Amino acid sequence: MTRVACTVLFAALAPAPALAQEEPNLPAREAFERGVALMQEERWDDALPELEMSLQLYPTQVALFDVALCLKHLGRGAEALEALKRFLREFGAQAPAARRGQVIREIEALGGAVGRLRVTAIDGTSIRIEGHDAGTAPLPGPLVLPVGEVDIGARLEGHLDARHVVRIEAGETTHLAIDMAPVRSGNRRTRPPPNRGLSPGWFWSATVTSGAAIAATAILGALALAGDADYRSNPMRTAGEQEAGRRLVIATDVALGVAVAAALVAFLLYPSTDFAGDAAGGD
Repeated sequence: MTRVACTVLFAALAPAPALAQEEPNLPAREAFERGVALMQEERWDDALPELEMSLQLYPTQVALFDVALCLKHLGRGAEALEALKRFLREFGAQAPAARRGQVIREIEALGGAVGRLRVTAIDGTSIRIEGHDAGTAPLPGPLVLPVGEVDIGARLEGHLDARHVVRIEAGETTHLAIDMAPVRSGNRRTRPPPNRGLSPGWFWSATVTSGAAIAATAILGALALAGDADYRSNPMRTAGEQEAGRRLVIATDVALGVAVAAALVAFLLYPSTDFAGDAAGGD
């Protein structure tokens, strides 16, 4: 019965405002009250599922502590120790000193150990332990935490979030100074400008060049053919006239090559040309 009295005392240690802050919903409260009544009768097997239900529906300090006590009385010391460690991680920063002290004594009685973590950060920084709110800097004092690695998060308006993993040692105070880097323009991701493709001017230039070269090929080809016909009908043409004819044929071949090359360039440019952008620019 001494242990039951301690449990009832634990629930009564919190001041009224603290209890009001963790007022559970009705099913959670009813399950909690059934569990406490069964604990007073030392029916630990029956009390545990009621308290676990209450804790699942609406986590509170007293429900979690009572779950740990039930586990301890049922001889499940390792599970009880884990529940008490969870209490420190999730509620230790907000729990009244008397309640936190009782949790620490229970942890030590089960062979566990605790350490302390002193966190310093810019005033107004929100500190979180394992994802749970631990208060706002400056914290009133060191945080009491179970031995082992603990995840510490920090958030401050206008700064990048910070995260640290700290090793808590038994009976020692670990110091953690959190530096919050301000958000700068260089830290923000900017969306790259949309890729609008190539200017239509390149496509039209290649197209016009191809068209002009085709026209030149046709004209030069016609002149070359006419000269060749004239040469065949008049074998008395001079050597100079024959050389002029050969140059005309070469020029025709060059014009044809330019026409083919320009047409190929226009064909390759077409898929990458932003005709819509050109139309929008014209509007």
